[in-house]
Amino acid sequence: MKKRLLSILLITVLLLSTMCCVLVTGADTAVCGDADDDGEVTILDSTYIQRYEAGIALPSPLNQANADVDDDDEVTIIDATLIQRWLVGIIDEFPAEALQPTEPPTEPPTEPPTDPSTEPPTEPDDVITPVQDTVTIHFTNNKNWSKVNAYIYNDSTGDILKAWPGTTMTNYTTNTLGEKVYHMTVNAAQYNRVIFNNGTVQTTDTPLTKASSGYFINSSSNSYSGKYLVGVYPYGQDGEGTINTVTMTYPDGGYNK
Repeated sequence: MKKRLLSILLITVLLLSTMCCVLVTGADTAVCGDADDDGEVTILDSTYIQRYEAGIALPSPLNQANADVDDDDEVTIIDATLIQRWLVGIIDEFPAEALQPTEPPTEPPTEPPTDPSTEPPTEPDDVITPVQDTVTIHFTNNKNWSKVNAYIYNDSTGDILKAWPGTTMTNYTTNTLGEKVYHMTVNAAQYNRVIFNNGTVQTTDTPLTKASSGYFINSSSNSYSGKYLVGVYPYGQDGEGTINTVTMTYPDGGYNK
């Protein structure tokens, strides 16, 4: 009799567990940052938003609710930049997540409030937060340009680092594909956009952030108004480019053609 009761109890627990899994996994849940609606947040979601902003046809509709990670009711290149920053750990949540309502405390305070007049004044501790404004950006010359220029500017203030075609980048190393990698240091607090060019042809304008310190031309078939589209990736240790050789699998699923 005891064995029968134990068997019935185990079957009941298993049935309840299965029901709970169905309730959780069967619910439609939005994933903040999942612009291509594949159930996860990857660099492809940032690229999806960039293609959407450039007016390029997408293989499936953009999930605007997921893509609007800054919660300003529109999908812009800022959302793509925030996804890049989240992917490399510069931020641990999106503004849209931070704006969600929180649960009120369920437990009342255990200690009565004290009279501030009875407490001796205390000196606040000095808090010094180091801020690194500069970032080293890297450009993989997978189109074998004879030289690489970076036109750096701020699309909000109009500040320009150097007149067109910009600053000539320095060849830093060669990756395992035999492609030269160029680099330069930029004040990311003052400038937020970059256009790579060789003086004749150019890329589209691209966000300049610490999250996207590595750039390459996506492929010869991906262009907009005669300008190359740019792929981004975190370069080197912590995205700061401290290694000398790079082996890349590009975000579009393979090596550049």
